[in-house]
Amino acid sequence: MDPWIPLAVGATGAIVGAVLTPVLAPAVLGVVGFSAAGPVVGSIAAGIQAGIGNVVAGSLFAVAQSVAMGGALPAAVVVIGAGVGGAGAAAAVGAGAGVDGADADVDGADAGVDDADAGADGAGAVAAAI
Repeated sequence: MDPWIPLAVGATGAIVGAVLTPVLAPAVLGVVGFSAAGPVVGSIAAGIQAGIGNVVAGSLFAVAQSVAMGGALPAAVVVIGAGVGGAGAAAAVGAGAGVDGADADVDGADAGVDDADAGADGAGAVAAAI
């Protein structure tokens, strides 16, 4: 495999991750229970808030609630999304490369078995050559 392929796919994944993070983050926060009106009763977000009590400004919970209410997504979250996208894409390419390599090895082993059979059948190999 060309060594540039994982780099190119990783970079593409990072760009896609950075672009999709601002779109997906509010949706994911909604699934967990953050809404524009505050944490949804009985949700994971409500349970977290009950566990921490008073929410400190600037905390992870406060930022998540702010994003769910339509606030700006912090740049650090976009960078994390880009990192996850890039790493996932590069890992997928690496895993695919390993499968292709394994297939090549299996084919090579089959060729070796075929060669051994031809050698054991010596006379048959000579007859086939004629």
